[in-house]
Amino acid sequence: MKANKQSYRAAKRAQVAERRASVANLYRKGWTQARIGRELGISQQMVSDDIRCLISQWEREAQIDIAACIAIELEKMNALEAYSWAALEQSGQPQKIVGAKEKSSPPATKSSYKRTVERHEGDPRYLMLILHCIASRIKLLRLDKVSLPESGDQKNVTFEQLMATYREKQRNGNGAKSKRPPFPKFDPQRLP
Repeated sequence: MKANKQSYRAAKRAQVAERRASVANLYRKGWTQARIGRELGISQQMVSDDIRCLISQWEREAQIDIAACIAIELEKMNALEAYSWAALEQSGQPQKIVGAKEKSSPPATKSSYKRTVERHEGDPRYLMLILHCIASRIKLLRLDKVSLPESGDQKNVTFEQLMATYREKQRNGNGAKSKRPPFPKFDPQRLP
């Protein structure tokens, strides 16, 4: 008896899944609910319920896809930022730069000079890349849209309060979007 109920439920689930796949196919083509119902031989209300379930399923799948994409992009930014920090530290190490050799006009005497310069500052291009990674991460996580809670004591705001404020703003909408200035372009000709 128990096996019959399970097989009946499995068959019913398969039938519903097949019907919803047909409804989804026709719905994506832009058919109306009434036309889908007539085509499949079901009521318009059943089509409406199927579409509601399909839309909620698609929204869940989209949220998972968005979260996965955000995680992938964050990992790329983390790797790029780690590489940039290592390169910045490496570029800040003292380096010897050898200049050109100069030959005198008579070929018998060779006079040459070497110019040695030690650099102790890091390459600013890596610093610009690090700043760009930080700005991109802030934008991706929407941390630029978060403001502190309205309270008199701004020094003792906990992370939980900050996240609660962020979630509340997400539920209520972000309001007017402010236009931020573009990220400054790096000009390699301006390097020292």
